[in-house]
Amino acid sequence: MAAFGESTFKRKSSNREGVVNLEAKNAELLLITLEKTEANYSPTTLYNDYAVSEKIFHWQSQNTVRPETGKGLSYVKQKQTGKSILLFVREKNNDEFDNIIACVFLGLADYRPLRSEADEY
Repeated sequence: MAAFGESTFKRKSSNREGVVNLEAKNAELLLITLEKTEANYSPTTLYNDYAVSEKIFHWQSQNTVRPETGKGLSYVKQKQTGKSILLFVREKNNDEFDNIIACVFLGLADYRPLRSEADEY
């Protein structure tokens, strides 16, 4: 968050996971935890995110996002608007000593809709 000016010594960002929209930078950070448990996540946030291959990542958007409006439309029109989507991933929330695990930056992402669960990547 510090690298993007969202967290400073004077102002700490409240974001730790999820989606961080950086409107002034025309960018969005996706902060993803792969292993989710019912103890740490509500049923509506147990998103099914996973690597399909070295170059393809399946990311399930927040449950209120629709492709025809708002945030969903911003993903669909990503190429037209030049919006940068940056993918940060961690395996789980905490390590074996209960320390919070940082996310690893995997790179820039290009949105590609999945039409159905049967679609091929």
